Amino acid sequence: MIQKKILVIDDEVDIRENIKRILTGAGYFVQTADNLRNAIKILVEQPVFDLITCDIMIPAAGGFELIDEIKSDKKYAHIPILMITGMDVEVLHATTHSADAVLMKPFSAADLLGKVKGFM
Repeated sequence: MIQKKILVIDDEVDIRENIKRILTGAGYFVQTADNLRNAIKILVEQPVFDLITCDIMIPAAGGFELIDEIKSDKKYAHIPILMITGMDVEVLHATTHSADAVLMKPFSAADLLGKVKGFM
């Protein structure tokens, strides 16, 4: 079986490493980035991810900007994006950004794996 690849983007080390631990424990290959610039660099070097998880509140440029950039580039637009956020749901629904699914913080390992498995 081919190992599915996931790019995890979150500026909080503890959350990023927890997501990585959960996903690698479930058999996924996980690469991480802490900001928009590093995420784009990884995508340019390795545009073969099966899923991207992205926090909304990341430094420099936020998750919304990253989602817009990915979805507007035909090389990456096919990669599903799981937005992970603690943002108020009302505010989230008022945005026009096109993540494929949302996972609210705090979340359990089962919540995360359930969302991820929906894309695999």
